[in-house]
Amino acid sequence: MSILFLVMAVALVLSVSAMAVAGAQRRSPTLWVAAGALALFAIGNYAFLGRPELTLPRAATLEVLQSRAVAKMDETRAVLARSTDASVENWTELANQYWAAGSPEKAAEALGAAAAIATIPEERDSLLGNQAQALVNANDRRVGAKARTLFADILVRNPDDLRALFFLGLAAEDAGDKAATQTYWGRIIAIAPEGTPWRETLLARIGQVGEESSPTPQPDPDSEMIRAMVARLATRLATEGGTAQEWAQLGKSYGVLGQWDKALMAYDEAIALAPEDKGLKTARDNAAAQAQ
Repeated sequence: MSILFLVMAVALVLSVSAMAVAGAQRRSPTLWVAAGALALFAIGNYAFLGRPELTLPRAATLEVLQSRAVAKMDETRAVLARSTDASVENWTELANQYWAAGSPEKAAEALGAAAAIATIPEERDSLLGNQAQALVNANDRRVGAKARTLFADILVRNPDDLRALFFLGLAAEDAGDKAATQTYWGRIIAIAPEGTPWRETLLARIGQVGEESSPTPQPDPDSEMIRAMVARLATRLATEGGTAQEWAQLGKSYGVLGQWDKALMAYDEAIALAPEDKGLKTARDNAAAQAQ
C-alpha cells in the first residue's frame, strides 16, 4: 500500500474514533462536523483515486527493460574498448549478451573486436564466422556485403569451412548466380558424409537453382572467384609474411585449384617456418605425388 493511502486510512480511523468519542461524551456539534469532514475527505480521496495498488509505480514494459539492458551492455563495451587488458572471453561474453537481448548487429561488433585480438588462427576464423552470421541475422537473414567478405576470407584459409560455403552459396542463390551456387554448395555435397539429412536437403535445393544443375554438382576448380581468393592470400603472405599454418593453407588452396607446383612452394615456406612439423612434410609429399 502506498504512503498516500496509508495516511488516508489513518485519517479515516481517527475521524471515526473522534465521532465515537464525541457521541460518547456528548461534545459539541463542532467536533462531529470536524470528524465527519475528515472522514468524508478520506473516503472521497479513496473513491477518486481507486484501488491503492493502482498508485504503485507502473511495471516497466519488456521493451523498456530490454533497452535498459542494452544500455548497460553499451557501457561495458565502452569500458572494454578503453581497456588494454580486455580478453577474447570478455568480448565473446558481451556478444552473447547482445545476442540474447536481440541485438545481433551489436553482437557482430563485439565478435569483431574479439577476433581482432585472437591469436590462434582457428579461434579467429571461428569468431569471424560468428560475426558474419550475426550480420546475416541483423540483415533479415540476408548475406550482405560485409558478411560475404568475412566468409570469403575464411574460405581462403579453409576451403572446406562448411558455414562459409553455405552462406556464400546462399548469397549466390539470392543473386541468381547459378555457377557460384553450384561451386559453393557443390563443395559441401562433395565433402559431406553420405546420409547426412541436411546434405540431402541441400542436394535437392541445389537441383532447383537452374536447369543446368546436375544431380551431384561438383565445384569448378577453374572458378575465377576461387582463384581471386587464393591470389589475395598469396599476395598477403608474399608481402607481409605469415605463419607456417597460413603458408600450409595456401598450399592446400593451390591443391584445390590443381596448381601443384605452387602448392609445393607454399608447403616449402611452411616447412621452413616449422621444420619439426611432420604433418607439413606429409602434406608436401602428397602434393609432390600429385604434381608428378
